[in-house]
Parts: sequence; structure tokens; C-alpha cells
Amino acid sequence: MKYALPFLILSFLVINGWQAQAGSNESENYILQKRCEKRAAEYLKEQYANREYDDAAYLHTTTYTNHYNKNLNKCFIVAKSQDTPTIINSRSRIFNLLFDINEMKDYGTFFAFDISNPVICEVSGKHCNSEAEWNTLVKPYMEE
Repeated sequence: MKYALPFLILSFLVINGWQAQAGSNESENYILQKRCEKRAAEYLKEQYANREYDDAAYLHTTTYTNHYNKNLNKCFIVAKSQDTPTIINSRSRIFNLLFDINEMKDYGTFFAFDISNPVICEVSGKHCNSEAEWNTLVKPYMEE
């Protein structure tokens, strides 16, 4: 019995310290995700100032998603640009990019004149044959 009280006190301190550490990690991850969100918005504003516009032959649109990957400690963005023809006999163009904003490094590229026949389809050195395959290769970067 004489060791019960010190053991309880030590157990309490260890458990509360662990919970504080877990809370600290969640808070840090939240801050890093918000910082990633902000950097992604800034990057898109710099690189794609007009995310939707018309020219003589195409309607250009760009959308994006961002994610802070805590396992890799990186801020990724997937930017998807599509050029839809506004004149007859023109082909659509699709350009997708997986990019680490902080390192300014490309991790993956998809480019096609039509969805079924990509010209470039690659993520971290792995080649693919469709946008669906590209999305599958990109998925681990955009998750925890």
C-alpha cells in the first residue's frame, strides 16, 4: 500500500503529459494545415491570377485543392486546369499538377488533349495511362 499513492501520482502525470502532447500535436497540425491553405491560395493567385477566362478559342478554368501531409511534412497542391474549346474542331486540353508549395517542386504532371489519350502522365517517376490512374497515384500525397 505504501507504493500505491506514488504510483497513482506518477501514472496521473504520465497520462496527462501524454494527453497534453497529443493535444499539442493536433494543434500543431491544425496550424500547419492552415499555413498550407494560405500558401496554396497565395501560390494560385501568383501563378493563375485569372483562374477563369475566355479567349478567342478556349474557356480556361483552374481549380485546386491543397493538403498538408503530416507524414511527409509537406504542403501539396493539386491544380487542375482545363481549356474547353469555344470554336468547332478544337480539342479540350487538360493540365493537372501535383506540387509541393514550400519546396517549389513538381511531384506529378498530367497533360492531355483529350481525356482518353494523355501526352504526359507521371507521379514521382511512376508513369500512368489515364487521369484516373494519375488521381490514384496522387491520392497518398493528399491524405495523411
